[in-house]
Amino acid sequence: MGLGQLLCGFFGFWLDYLDLQRTSSVVSVRHGRLMAINEKVWQLDEPDAERPLIGLEDPVEVTHNLGRVLTNRTLGIVRSEIQQARDHLAAGQPLSRLLVPPPDR
Repeated sequence: MGLGQLLCGFFGFWLDYLDLQRTSSVVSVRHGRLMAINEKVWQLDEPDAERPLIGLEDPVEVTHNLGRVLTNRTLGIVRSEIQQARDHLAAGQPLSRLLVPPPDR
């Protein structure tokens, strides 16, 4: 399998995961798998904190949920960027072109 196929699979995984927003699983880089939400204990910043949109374990500080900073708007932007990257690679476009931001940004 080539790098482009691996990256398409990677981006496809994240698109599927993001489509399941407010899911009952957490992405764990340390364990290399999805974990059930009840397997993970998050350290909440505030007692009345809202449940994050997604669970993404920080590989350095494991009680920190990287997904807690995403809003519906920013999650949509992240999802759009991931889909654009997957579609770009699936169409056979070079990786080098994907890594260069468009001039209007």
